[in-house]
Amino acid sequence: APFPQRHESRRRSAPLLGRHLELSLLRQLYERTATDRTTHLVTLLGQPGIGKSRLVRELLAELREATPPPLVLRGRSLALGGQIGYHALQDILRAQSGVLDSDPPDAVRTKLQAWLHGAVPEQPDLLEGLLLTFALTNGAGTDPGEVRNRLFAAWRRLFVCLAASRPVVAIFEDMHWADDAVLDLLQSVIAGTDDAALLLLCLGRPDLLERRSGWGGGRNAMTIDLRPLRAEDTARLVEALAQDELSPELRLMIAERAEGNPLFAEELVRMLVEGAAASPPGGPVTIPDSVQAVITSRIDRLPHDERRILQAGAVIGRTFWTSVAAQLAGLAPEDAVRATAGLVAKEFVARRLQSTIADEDEYAFRHNLTRDVAYGMLPRSQRQRAHGEAARWFEARLGPRIEEVIEVVAEHLRLAGDDARAAGYLRRAAGKARRQYANADAIRLYDQAMESARRASLTDQIPRLFLERGEVHQHLGTYAAALADFEAGLAEARRLGDQGLEVALENRVGLVHHREGRVEEAESHFAQAARGARAIGDRVTLGLSLVDLATVHWDRGDLHATDRLLGEGIVLLREASEGAGLARALNLRCMTHLALGNGDEAVAAAQEALVAARAAGDRSREATSLSYLSVVHNWTGRPSMGIEYAHAAMALAESIGDRRRVAYAREFLAQALQDLGEWGEAIRLTLDVLPSAQQVTPAELPFLHTFLGQMYHEIGDIERAREAFQVGARFDARSFGWQLVTLLAASYLAQIDGDHEGLRRVLDQVLTLPAGSFAPVEAYACYFIGEGLWRTGRIGDLQRFADGRRPTVVRLKTPAGRAGLALLDGFLAIHDGRLDAAAAHMDEAVAAAEAGEHAIMTRASLEWRLHFFHRDEDRTGLQRLHARLAASLPDDLREIFLASARVRAVEAV
Repeated sequence: APFPQRHESRRRSAPLLGRHLELSLLRQLYERTATDRTTHLVTLLGQPGIGKSRLVRELLAELREATPPPLVLRGRSLALGGQIGYHALQDILRAQSGVLDSDPPDAVRTKLQAWLHGAVPEQPDLLEGLLLTFALTNGAGTDPGEVRNRLFAAWRRLFVCLAASRPVVAIFEDMHWADDAVLDLLQSVIAGTDDAALLLLCLGRPDLLERRSGWGGGRNAMTIDLRPLRAEDTARLVEALAQDELSPELRLMIAERAEGNPLFAEELVRMLVEGAAASPPGGPVTIPDSVQAVITSRIDRLPHDERRILQAGAVIGRTFWTSVAAQLAGLAPEDAVRATAGLVAKEFVARRLQSTIADEDEYAFRHNLTRDVAYGMLPRSQRQRAHGEAARWFEARLGPRIEEVIEVVAEHLRLAGDDARAAGYLRRAAGKARRQYANADAIRLYDQAMESARRASLTDQIPRLFLERGEVHQHLGTYAAALADFEAGLAEARRLGDQGLEVALENRVGLVHHREGRVEEAESHFAQAARGARAIGDRVTLGLSLVDLATVHWDRGDLHATDRLLGEGIVLLREASEGAGLARALNLRCMTHLALGNGDEAVAAAQEALVAARAAGDRSREATSLSYLSVVHNWTGRPSMGIEYAHAAMALAESIGDRRRVAYAREFLAQALQDLGEWGEAIRLTLDVLPSAQQVTPAELPFLHTFLGQMYHEIGDIERAREAFQVGARFDARSFGWQLVTLLAASYLAQIDGDHEGLRRVLDQVLTLPAGSFAPVEAYACYFIGEGLWRTGRIGDLQRFADGRRPTVVRLKTPAGRAGLALLDGFLAIHDGRLDAAAAHMDEAVAAAEAGEHAIMTRASLEWRLHFFHRDEDRTGLQRLHARLAASLPDDLREIFLASARVRAVEAV
């Protein structure tokens, strides 16, 4: 037909889309990319039909004239079945290397290696990293976190290498459907790629930012929001499309009805021109009121075979292949080829230059709205049959590589109503999502698997689906949903008599109770799980339950029982090669050593746990090990290392959506920053983490409020300090360590309020606590409690307190603890009149505090030495320290700090 040819020439000829400013901006960004060799990320957002792809086509048409022309890479995310994996990146590799979806793994490797040899011959080691895009080298036991890091690094290096010889424009379409992993990868490219002439263009709908509000920002990144065309631009577009085919009155009506939507305008012109060619002149004209109605009208006018192929293709997805479309449409192959050619001529679909399936012609809908409308016009019964045939076709053609599109096949089976097979495929897809920490997708797929399993009466699958979905909820910190799943699964397992699942679910129920602080309920479930697992010989669940029981005893400060249970649990988990459970047990052993004051052994246990977690591919346990390494280094006087590990733990936990571990890592980071005197950032982090801590780490709230109160107290903001200490002092104690930190908050509060009787009661209570039960808090609180005894004149109690805590402080070897103990010894020497000994103790306190970079203890040591011995060096040291502390604070707190009595006393000469 003549119209499509004329339309195609007009579409190529003029930028009549009303996008002159956006086109100019993109052109400038490209020029800057090419001349300055900088990487830019541009996100084009707009509603369907608003012209995102058209704008990119205009840009590429202009860039063809550039010298040298850029290398253009294109990838698209999938809609059908959601997306799990790197489909957009696979598109790029397929187009460049000729890899087909139907190729066996060896052929994929060979083709990719051949392309890399020609494109980037100096980078032969890129192959293994890029093969991860197809999940071809991710075998059993491989750490998903390490796989992700290697894949990200390979793609960053590929982009840089390709951009070394000429500029690269990488276009990613339909980003609103992109998997989180693809979004993360592109963000890592823009953040970690320098000196590369690379322009990343991402096209999507506004709901992309509803899902990932912070995405697409940062250095050299911008988002362009494409609005509807202005009225005059729409009129110019309609005129260019219609020319003399339509009357001026019709062109005006189209421009008004389109309301700035280019696709609506184009489809209206097509509909009316096609109608004019098929109808006598002068007939009535009806203009639909939506783009969907226009597309429906055009499809209704198609010949029978063309309409059948279009609808069959819509069942398959955004792209389809002639042979499967013919099969679904019930047409002979030659009729299907002829019908598809008609659809291309009418611009419903376009033939892709390269097919991803061997010996197949591949076509793509020009716009997803066309696909949606065509699909909706099929009767439900026909859709179901077609989806079933599509699933069988994918299984037959992709063979061993079916896992790459398992979610697509699962969706076809679900829509086909084949619930028995859909349940299995949906569970496999959910498992794939879990391995990639695509948590929202995993929950959605488990929901669908559960529905299909129930409809198919596959009752034996229900308990395991509850178990696996509950574990995703638990990982996300949505404990109510996790507990509901575990309890429902437990009831189903008992009804079915499945003892293996029953003990596993009993254990998980206990785990949620423990996470939410219901220790007695947790212990009961753990004990029941352990008894049941021992009875049936389930060594894994027995080992896990013993570790969980050890955790309960650790909470209570019963470290000997903790160590005994851990010992048996670790043996069982090692023998069963249960790496994730072993990592959890070793993490607890780390904290047990820390509680006993064995700092070096605590670090060794956490390092061993880190190795086990990585070997098992358990990134949540890996993040736990990293966060424990952070807190151990903090407590043992190495806050700079604590910060390094906290950042690593937080980045990993955020990437997998582990809210609980994010909260812990941020708390440990704040603790390290507090020790270093970065109080402004430490306060900000603590205030930020408090809301999530109340939900996912409630046991840590006494520490958070007490540390916060200490910082405000040091700054001189007494009212905010009082508020924090009031909260910190009212928590019920879990164990000795928690009891001591709440008493520390209460002692501060009593001193602020001048409550001498209240302070006496708090100090009396501290003196009744046994020494050696929780070394880090004992060493930390040693000075602050001892100072209270000194100020109240309780010298005998101070001597007994210092002597009782000395073995713990010495064993832990924490510089802040040594400084605090030296100050207490100095107080006692002052009381006895031994001034030389007192000076030596004060010198020791200053040296230890400064060696440990502990700001609060350094300040206290310098202040006391200045108070007793009037050394100018201490005044100078305090002035320098105060200047550094003030620089870390926001304006309001800095003003309070500089006006505080402790600062003014040092400044006054």
